Amino acid sequence: MRGGTFGALALVATACGEPDDGGATPVTQPGTPDLVFTDANNYAFTVELTLATTELKAGSNVLVDWSGTSTDFRGRPFEPTEVDKVTIAAIDLDNDALIGAINGNSLQMGSIATYYEVVPESASSASFSDFQILGNNTFQYESQFVPGFAPSWLVSLWKDNERGVAEILASQFLEPVEGADDVLAWNDGSATLDFDPDLGAAPIVTVAGAETWSLDWSAVLNDVNGSPFDPEKGDTLRIAHLPVADAAAAEAALLQLDLVASEMYFLDVYGMRTVPDLSAATTVEGTPFPGFTTDGVWLVSIECTALVCFSPAPMLLAVVQVQ
Repeated sequence: MRGGTFGALALVATACGEPDDGGATPVTQPGTPDLVFTDANNYAFTVELTLATTELKAGSNVLVDWSGTSTDFRGRPFEPTEVDKVTIAAIDLDNDALIGAINGNSLQMGSIATYYEVVPESASSASFSDFQILGNNTFQYESQFVPGFAPSWLVSLWKDNERGVAEILASQFLEPVEGADDVLAWNDGSATLDFDPDLGAAPIVTVAGAETWSLDWSAVLNDVNGSPFDPEKGDTLRIAHLPVADAAAAEAALLQLDLVASEMYFLDVYGMRTVPDLSAATTVEGTPFPGFTTDGVWLVSIECTALVCFSPAPMLLAVVQVQ
């Protein structure tokens, strides 16, 4: 889930572990098959998310038309008929505060005043009267989509990835106004994301050729946004291999790993802080992780895939240096 025009809020997420010697590469210790992830290994990023605000006729059965979209806010292409779900939510935060909550994955369920969704089934438009919750409660747009009902209205497009996990494609704010148009004509400029990652933190060092590898992130105190790390939000482990020369080259692909990575392995780690055997992580097809190799760039990340996590940025991510 997580115009007119508002000032986009830039969130600078800083990581520990930057070198103390004026920028030289940190000294790393000889690797073992037991990978230990600490705050010093976590990446950093800056982000500026801008969502348009569209004024629409208050109390009207608005038509939401996303047939003019072709690229999500990560820059990945998609077909309008591939949208699996459209959601609309009234949220008790103003636009700027909501942008900050989206960037920081800190939106609380208690902030959502009301919520509805529609499954378009290969269509590329839907009316407010099509939106429901729990299968039979229809969006009461005549009384709810009116000025003063909530500080923000957020409408979002979603698509299930290959693992069946819903990923957000784009969002925008709506504002109910008397006498405005009753058609929301969505386009690719409605949401823009300027994401600048930094993979310069100390890498996790390991070795090639081991029988098994483990990963322990129990020492991590804070996520990339500087908030206390919550293992119940960090629910997915991803191991990605990129066919690039170095970490700097991997930065540009960080939000498009599904398009760029040559190998990806996933594991449900909800509530966990350690994985004793990384071969438990598998590809979408079920192939177990075979181990780290010395070619390309390896990344390990802990990500939040819950519906309240709008940001695609991993909570934890580190480069794995393989010796």
